[in-house]
Amino acid sequence: MKTGIRTLFAVLLSVAMVTGVQAGSITLGDSTLGDLLGEGPVGGAVPLMTTDMSNDILHAEVFSQAFATESGNYAYLYQVNNTGTGTNSSIELFTLVPFIGAGASPSVGWLTGAVPEGFLPNGQEPEDEGYINAEGVLSFYFTERAGFKITPGEHSAVLYAVSAYAPDTVELIVGNLIGARVGDGDVIGPIVPEPSTLVLIGMGLAALVVARRRIA
Repeated sequence: MKTGIRTLFAVLLSVAMVTGVQAGSITLGDSTLGDLLGEGPVGGAVPLMTTDMSNDILHAEVFSQAFATESGNYAYLYQVNNTGTGTNSSIELFTLVPFIGAGASPSVGWLTGAVPEGFLPNGQEPEDEGYINAEGVLSFYFTERAGFKITPGEHSAVLYAVSAYAPDTVELIVGNLIGARVGDGDVIGPIVPEPSTLVLIGMGLAALVVARRRIA
């Protein structure tokens, strides 16, 4: 599986150099949990999930959880925690593949104020822009401005993305952490049946966006 993904990355990067493939940018915003869920009672939450995404030089975990909102949508919360030491990799990018239901004007950003139980308070905010492409790759960047990388011992703010699609407690989506190495694992997300090849393509396109930004 991992070998296939790396091969796909190489192919997509080659295509990008020829075709100039780009992802569309989205503007992120900050919100309180009340802004997302509504101040009144809301539906039950999917239990908090912790996903280890460590490898030989990147040591990290991702917390994910989904909440029903008063408006009938679902607020998906994510937090990246870099559990490494000073010799391990920093984290520059967090992607979700495929994040279904993030339309032309998605509600995406990070929480301010109180966070749900199990998440860490405060944390590194992402950049002002994220990216979504046609394959449903939702990306949070921590690269452009000095001090924005999630270095060993740091964690991100609680990130959010809203979708009209419900989570599935059995079938999960793919989360990717990208720094000096790529870490990946299953996280909670909106589920619509998709061919498994779309997940591979989406992961490749996420890497493609990173490469384009570094070249720029």
